[in-house]
Amino acid sequence: MKIQQLDLTVCDLVKGCHDVGKTSEENRQMLCRKCNREKSAT
Repeated sequence: MKIQQLDLTVCDLVKGCHDVGKTSEENRQMLCRKCNREKSAT
C-alpha cells in the first residue's frame, strides 16, 4: 500500500496496549486513517 498524503496518516501500535504491546519504535506503524479504522473494527 502506498500512502499518498502524510497528513492523512496515523501512528498505530502493531500490538495494542491492551494486548501488552509496548510503545517502542519496533511496535509502531504508519497507517492511513481508513486502514486504521478498519483494523480497529476487528
